[in-house]
Amino acid sequence: MHIITEFLTLKSSAVKFLTMFLLAFTFSFVAAENVSPNHAFAASKAAKAKKGLKFTGKAFDKLKKAGEKAQKKRGISKGFGKAMSNIGRSGSKATKSLSKGIGKVQKGTNKILSKSKTGRAMQKGYRNAGKWQNKQINKAFRNCRGRACQFGKDFAKTAAPL
Repeated sequence: MHIITEFLTLKSSAVKFLTMFLLAFTFSFVAAENVSPNHAFAASKAAKAKKGLKFTGKAFDKLKKAGEKAQKKRGISKGFGKAMSNIGRSGSKATKSLSKGIGKVQKGTNKILSKSKTGRAMQKGYRNAGKWQNKQINKAFRNCRGRACQFGKDFAKTAAPL
């Protein structure tokens, strides 16, 4: 019995740590997007924040499913499973609403910028810089076709400034 309680304590600590890590990861992207004075930098951070939120939402969905699976079992894991599914459900809802909020802010900023000639020129310059950056990353990973190379390419695009 002692081993089971230790295991459940360890498991709940892992779930709490994972939840805190994912939320901190997500909020760091959102904070960077909101603080940024430069629109191009903010648009880049917003896109990366949305990617982070998508990853976080999937993790919360998996946590919810694992909780529901544990809840179906009899015994000790039933209450723990309910807690896991509740955390997963609430986390999933939070990430979806954050993603919607980022999208609305991004849309409003683009709408304001597109009304002036200078804003449109800035948007065009940002798009061209992003295309150039993607071209350079694609050129660097051209001769590599494996999964590890694809992961490296995705990481390079995420870590890139634009």
